[in-house]
Amino acid sequence: GVWPDGYFFSTREFAGAGFAGVGAYAIDRAAAVAGDPNPVILSFLVTPGATPYNVGDGLLPSDLDGNTLPPANSPNYFMGSMDNGGPYGAPQDALTLWKFTADFGTPANSTFTLANTIPVAAFDSIFPCSPGSRDCIPQPGTTNKVDILSYRQRPLWRLAYRNFGTHESLVTNQAVEAAANIAGVRWYEIRSPNSSPLIYQQGTYAPGVSDGIHRWMGSIAMDQEGNMALGYSASDGTSTYPSSWYTGRLAGDPLGTMPQGEGSIITGTGSQTGSQRWGDYTSMNIDPVDDCTFWYVNQYLPVTSSVGWVLRIGAFKFDACGTPDFTLAADPTTQGVCIPANAVYDITVGQVQSFTDPVTLSTAGAPTGTTSSFSPNSLSPPYTSTLTIGNTGAAAPGSYTLDIVGVAPTSTHTVTVGLDLVNTVPGVPTLLTPANGGANVPQTPSFTWSGTASSYTIEIATDPAFNNVVHSAVVSGPAYSGAALATATRYYWRVTPANACGSGAVSATWSFTTEPAPGQCSPGSIPNVLYSTDFESGDAGWSHGGSGDTWALSMANPHSGSWAYHADNPSTVSDQQLVSPAVALPTGQDPLSLQFWNYQHLEDRTGGCYDGGILEISDNGGGTWSQVL
Repeated sequence: GVWPDGYFFSTREFAGAGFAGVGAYAIDRAAAVAGDPNPVILSFLVTPGATPYNVGDGLLPSDLDGNTLPPANSPNYFMGSMDNGGPYGAPQDALTLWKFTADFGTPANSTFTLANTIPVAAFDSIFPCSPGSRDCIPQPGTTNKVDILSYRQRPLWRLAYRNFGTHESLVTNQAVEAAANIAGVRWYEIRSPNSSPLIYQQGTYAPGVSDGIHRWMGSIAMDQEGNMALGYSASDGTSTYPSSWYTGRLAGDPLGTMPQGEGSIITGTGSQTGSQRWGDYTSMNIDPVDDCTFWYVNQYLPVTSSVGWVLRIGAFKFDACGTPDFTLAADPTTQGVCIPANAVYDITVGQVQSFTDPVTLSTAGAPTGTTSSFSPNSLSPPYTSTLTIGNTGAAAPGSYTLDIVGVAPTSTHTVTVGLDLVNTVPGVPTLLTPANGGANVPQTPSFTWSGTASSYTIEIATDPAFNNVVHSAVVSGPAYSGAALATATRYYWRVTPANACGSGAVSATWSFTTEPAPGQCSPGSIPNVLYSTDFESGDAGWSHGGSGDTWALSMANPHSGSWAYHADNPSTVSDQQLVSPAVALPTGQDPLSLQFWNYQHLEDRTGGCYDGGILEISDNGGGTWSQVL
């Protein structure tokens, strides 16, 4: 984090293999800029102690944006995150705010303290990853999943600070499980950090609840007007490759929302197959020249590969930044109304650069026979108004598009909203896919159906009576792909439509069976086990050798029973081989599978590893070998 007096950074520190704590450091900025090869460096180490949730998996230093400096003698702020459902026993979901007061002239006067614990809306940082803790976000065309980093329980870069004169703000974000098996981005704006910090607004950006696309690994910043931009990675397991997307909000938009639509810096065209790590990390930055342009840095893959990821850097800005003007926003952006009820919208008229000309509101395109009224109207911004569309009983049912127009002496802005007028509950949906009675359906199926409702509730159960519903979701359109199901299991599903007049009749119930995992038999069949051993009665005919051979039966880390084969990790190069006895395989049986349990403790290094293991098969008594893993 760059600050007027210093460069601040944090660390995660270890004593051997054990976690020692989180470090907070500061370098004398003036000395560093002057070229001093030995500037003063201040350091603190916060150990986990009895309250490990106070540091979690790391703290993030504040990073200065804008031309207005923090008040004189302001500390640098560090922020952490705690989850009461996480591994550290946190008593609540909250942010921790730390203050680093640096005295480079008298280092002993420097302090680093936990100043505030700020409760936030509930969130879940523990995403359901499998088979490993980093195998989280699915990608098209591969079983390899990439890391969400939500479980690290720390805010993600940046903790962007800005002094607006009237108030100080910090914004940051973290990845979360926004809904069952759907990743989203929780973001925060914290005001008054040095006096009485409070959550001014917060929200979870997760369109994946409806479209099944995961958004994670975010980065957020504000421009000089207080507009926010949030960048992130996006992917699903079917058609969206890891991509770099963004959204945002204007300063006058309803608090806690990101309603300015979704843009793409780059939509990926390949999946990552070589590792679970992804985007460590992304970065949203504000251009210091105009203080309006956002620059976002993220990665993507042009083609599916274990290597070859590339960076994409994109820039964009909001029109409502830099020139005196007003902004116009409406909430909700679309709504359904059951005739003859009124439709009500909240209209926000925002202010850019001290714009004070009166803004007069009007509508265009309202359904014939209805009335439109604003209360209040024709005021100087900023102000909020309530738009009421009345007398809907005189209009025909249907979908309408309304333009809300704001007119000032020097500019005009228009925002478009949707209005669905209905006079009856929706009809019964028709299920389309997966086909009724279908087999070998993917674990994350693509559900589709036809209908004209404004929302649908999809239910998935393991019994036709739906006594055991394993997954449900409410979506806005006739498609859903957010359910991660078990393999080789028969499921039943149905859809209930709803609109402003209420819920319609539930659809027919269809069933399907998910595909079996490798080596798993389909429902109703049993495996033909040709060979197995658990080493509980000795080596079972296995042999071992090679250079530096240390293979031996051991009681360390068995999967089941008491025994397993174990090899040491020597300090020198070795090629240690463990060889099974011959196994006779039958003809005409498909698939054939080999399964085994193993525990690996490998020595990592940057860019790869020192250690590894391979699986080879020979069909000629060991004369030649083919590597399969």
